[in-house]
Amino acid sequence: GIPHFANAPDSCKYRLRFGDYHPDWCLSSVTFHSETLEAASRVAQLVEAVPGLELLLTHHEFCNEVSCSMIAQNGDLLFRDTHHLNLNGSPFLADEIVSQMPDLLR
Repeated sequence: GIPHFANAPDSCKYRLRFGDYHPDWCLSSVTFHSETLEAASRVAQLVEAVPGLELLLTHHEFCNEVSCSMIAQNGDLLFRDTHHLNLNGSPFLADEIVSQMPDLLR
């Protein structure tokens, strides 16, 4: 899952650029994290019923136990709007997926 943010990324991006950055502008609450874990648990039960099927969780690339961020550790903005990845975010997530599942490239 991809987190949903209350604030638009452009407000986060411009605040970063002009030094008016406050971390809360670019974060989502832990509610997403708890909702995702609950849904993932239900989906995991379904996945177990299908041999060879794997569940890939992507939220941990954006979230920790406290919040989710639309900014990568290197400072890149990863979201186009409140819940879609941008041109930085898509390859960021793709790289993380490939690192978790290298056989996808074979």
